Amino acid sequence: MFDPKPALERFAGQPLPPSYGRPITAMGTSNNTLMPSKRAWKQHGQSGLWISDWYNEIAKHADDLAVFRACWADGLNHVGSVCEMNTGSILAGRPSLGAWINYGLGSANRNLPSFVVMTDSSEVLGGPKNWSSGFLPATYQGTLLRNQGPPI
Repeated sequence: MFDPKPALERFAGQPLPPSYGRPITAMGTSNNTLMPSKRAWKQHGQSGLWISDWYNEIAKHADDLAVFRACWADGLNHVGSVCEMNTGSILAGRPSLGAWINYGLGSANRNLPSFVVMTDSSEVLGGPKNWSSGFLPATYQGTLLRNQGPPI
């Protein structure tokens, strides 16, 4: 969404160069050819932040955004990788970043949850382990806000 890959466009339809080695993939797709992005990219704001055409409204606020570009994972699939992004481990049972922040800073309001989870129209890959309190007391886990009906 914020990271165009011009080399991927140049090498579209070609196999992965041998210098990368043979990747291990969950679905056995390591021999597939490279696929370019289907998105169009433009630079926005004084910062020149690259933003895809999926985020036209967000692009209007390019100079107010901070983009984190250093995320990688050990997992072979999205579920393990999303869990590692949120908890530091591909395995369930570790506290999420939100739980650690809640544990360290506490709550500003005793009547509202201090760590909430908001989803888009789909479910989060891997579900509740991504906002779990892990081995911390359950009071530090995230509270999922539902898209329909009562939010909690």
